[in-house]
Amino acid sequence: MNLARRGGSALDTADTVLAVVVGVIAVMAVLWILSWIIGAVMFLVKVAVVGLVIAGVVALVTRNKS
Repeated sequence: MNLARRGGSALDTADTVLAVVVGVIAVMAVLWILSWIIGAVMFLVKVAVVGLVIAGVVALVTRNKS
């Protein structure tokens, strides 16, 4: 299969630039969504760790008082 060589017309250049811009925006959007998801998961992990630390301190304090 032989591909025809494209000329360097202004429309071809505009199409290429538009494709690159749309590709960059799509990659940025995917990375932003992925970053948001990872941030939300890490927040939940932090909340769980803080909750476990507080529960451990409360358990130690109540056990020592008894």
